[in-house]
Amino acid sequence: MHLRQYLAQTLHGGDVRQCAATANVEEVFALTKDDDSRVANHAAWVMTHLPKSADEWLQRHADELISHAISTNNEAQRRLTMTVLLRVEFSKDLLRTDFIDLCLLTAADPNQPAGLRSVAIKLAYRQCRHYPELLGELRETLLFIDTDTALPAVRHCRNKILQLCNLPQ
Repeated sequence: MHLRQYLAQTLHGGDVRQCAATANVEEVFALTKDDDSRVANHAAWVMTHLPKSADEWLQRHADELISHAISTNNEAQRRLTMTVLLRVEFSKDLLRTDFIDLCLLTAADPNQPAGLRSVAIKLAYRQCRHYPELLGELRETLLFIDTDTALPAVRHCRNKILQLCNLPQ
């Protein structure tokens, strides 16, 4: 069975892990942009379970992954792609201000799901940590988050990143 046909089916966690262990990363990533949202979302889900051996590919294609996270209108796609990006090392050379902006806006938006906000906070820190002025912007964004109404996952990420930045909470 072809990968696209496989991803069009109803899948469970075990199916996704098995597919991630054997699938071609390039082909899976291409299918994250499929017109069929089920196929695209399942492909993104598979990307989150890729083996450690795929990390080199992810690093080389980080810019494409970032562009996909920015350009998609599908919330599940964005969340899953951003989760995959947690495996990427953000060096000074991998600075995308448009992606930092997306992460900061997502982190501060109380209407976004807690999981997506938490991932956005982590990714914002990984990018901003190389630049004191960006850390200041991250700090302001984190302090803007209402800790009385934010879910525990968001509060935890917020506080952890403020600690990592040696910033007062």
